[in-house]
Amino acid sequence: MKPLGEDVFQGPAVPTAFTRTFGGQVVAQALRAALLTVEGKDAHSLHCYFLEGGVAAEPIDFHVERIRDGRSFAARRVEGFQNGKRMVIMSVSFHHDQDSGPEHATSMPDVPGPEESIDHVEFRPQSAKKRALDWTDWDIRVVPNEKLSEELLHPAGQATHQYLWIKNTSDMGNDQGSHQAALAYLSDMTLLYTTLLDHDNPDIQAASLDHAMWFLRPVRVDEWLLIDQYSPSAGSGIGLSKGNVYNQRGELVVVLSQEGLIRAKRTS
Repeated sequence: MKPLGEDVFQGPAVPTAFTRTFGGQVVAQALRAALLTVEGKDAHSLHCYFLEGGVAAEPIDFHVERIRDGRSFAARRVEGFQNGKRMVIMSVSFHHDQDSGPEHATSMPDVPGPEESIDHVEFRPQSAKKRALDWTDWDIRVVPNEKLSEELLHPAGQATHQYLWIKNTSDMGNDQGSHQAALAYLSDMTLLYTTLLDHDNPDIQAASLDHAMWFLRPVRVDEWLLIDQYSPSAGSGIGLSKGNVYNQRGELVVVLSQEGLIRAKRTS
């Protein structure tokens, strides 16, 4: 991120075969800009709204507003601009790691590991497969449905679940903020398409509308993570997806939520 002034940063353009900016890039860069204004605390939640599509070949300017700096928590508001248009708004909350209290977490599903899973590209809609060329530093594998019980595919009558193992193959270092931003980038790769799992590849217009993340425990993206993704609802051209992220020790480290446009393409 390039500093442009007090609490203003420029996110660089990322090489891609696409003309529109990838939503995960916007989330990751907005989070990174906020992180650069906070000391001694890591992000514990973010809420992001996409307002305008971006041009992938051009950088994005991020303006950070310091909402609050307390002993335990800090809050930031980030706005991203490109060519004078506001692309994104994000609220981020930060928390130090000194507090303690009651603990519990949802258990990790007992699914086959990454060595028994296969490349996620085989399961993505044809229209999205080209995007995989942008993700060469990510190893993303889907647990095949035939290796899952009905209870895992449709627990308690819920919509279909999709289980993905993901890992970044580059040298990520130990900075927690970098791992959080990297996971923010990845989290936009597959969530929206979860809403289409029970449908026969409809001809739709897809786009991310909003995105939320809760960082519950320290996370490393250069180690295998399991994402349990499912879609509670789809209707009126909008799909909602959820995701629980676990490390290989079975700890729930992040919870994801995203709404996206999945509108049938208009014929006239």
